[in-house]
Amino acid sequence: MHSKSFIALAIASVGAVSATQTGDIFHGLPISDTCKFAILAASSSPVAACLDIPGLYKVLALPEDVSWLEPISSWLNNACNQGDCDTAALTTTVKGVLNACQADLELIGYGGLIDHLDATTIPLYYKTGKNALCLRDQSNSNSLCVRDLALQLQKLYGVTYKPEDADKDYTNVLYYNYGSWSSEIVCHQCTLGIYKEIKEHIPDTKAFRLECEWNAQCGANFIPKPPLISPLHPRLWLKMIRGTKKMGCHHFMPGSLV
Repeated sequence: MHSKSFIALAIASVGAVSATQTGDIFHGLPISDTCKFAILAASSSPVAACLDIPGLYKVLALPEDVSWLEPISSWLNNACNQGDCDTAALTTTVKGVLNACQADLELIGYGGLIDHLDATTIPLYYKTGKNALCLRDQSNSNSLCVRDLALQLQKLYGVTYKPEDADKDYTNVLYYNYGSWSSEIVCHQCTLGIYKEIKEHIPDTKAFRLECEWNAQCGANFIPKPPLISPLHPRLWLKMIRGTKKMGCHHFMPGSLV
């Protein structure tokens, strides 16, 4: 999934927090007053209920020196039990916040979000993201897959999930160790389930190009191959084969999945 999509979903979620908790939520981030006002004004939107904003606020208000893993898991458990957001309300909320925060987004290189996201893409990214984040691990008491995978990262690589350690965690795990993640994570059925959910709804994700690496590490049929001759997308299939032969299946590279 495009990284811009995740940012938009995050903005949509943060956009519904209570207007009485400004200081705790923003943690001193250099956000313009116009952007803050739009984010806080969105608390009256119907998306506040479908995204479980009270639970989200509890996470956002936490100190930066404590782990956010369990609070986020708790919020997700509650949010996953809510009905889907109304697509019109979600689109209106996201577009409103993006318009108000345009200058802020341009400062960090995401000024084009407002053109990329519309009444079609916003609901698509929201639904796909929710389905992936709410996936359950049936082999582990039906717990959230993202929590199980996060605990594996914590166990294997010492990820703290403390905001104050974000740079260290990224450098240590997502960059230097990205090409050598343990099969306990790469080959987990939750990893496959989340990937399939994204691929089904957003087939142009770059992760599609790395299926050969997954199969090389996890078994030849970990990700089943489509028919050699596809009546629906023959050119795409041939392009993928040629691209795979050209690239080879070496190893995962930093940032190659987003």
